[in-house]
Amino acid sequence: MVYIISTIAFYMICGIAGGGRPHYFYSSFTLGFVPIIYFIENIKYTKPKYINYICLYAVLNMIAIIIYRI
Repeated sequence: MVYIISTIAFYMICGIAGGGRPHYFYSSFTLGFVPIIYFIENIKYTKPKYINYICLYAVLNMIAIIIYRI
């Protein structure tokens, strides 16, 4: 996450290659999801009953966001 923020800020503040260049770093945004995926896979193999709680939390979170948007 620090890589993304520092690179974009450095390019925009220093004016290297123009301010519109950070769109080249969009592929690096997926690196932020690697720890989340690793955590879920680790939970799945060590304590499989907790995966149901994670799924329930995700569903309740989606419902709360939908209600908030209405």
